[in-house]
Amino acid sequence: MTTTTRNTEDLLKAIESAETIYRGRDAACRCGCKGTYVVKGTRAFAQRQKQMVELVRGGAKVDGDGTYANISLDNDRALCAYVEA
Repeated sequence: MTTTTRNTEDLLKAIESAETIYRGRDAACRCGCKGTYVVKGTRAFAQRQKQMVELVRGGAKVDGDGTYANISLDNDRALCAYVEA
């Protein structure tokens, strides 16, 4: 996995173009057993997307490689937006 540092505008574009957002354990597999996925067009997706945008604007550390943007939260929790290639 390659982690890159991108500027705020690039991160916001990636989050805004995401198709799926994961919320759950950060240090775990992403099969869905330790968190949940929501898809674009749902209310839960809009709420998580808004939260991610606010965190990025607030200076949160974001990891990603162009296909995802991961924000680590407290207590081994994360929000991760996945961009369809």
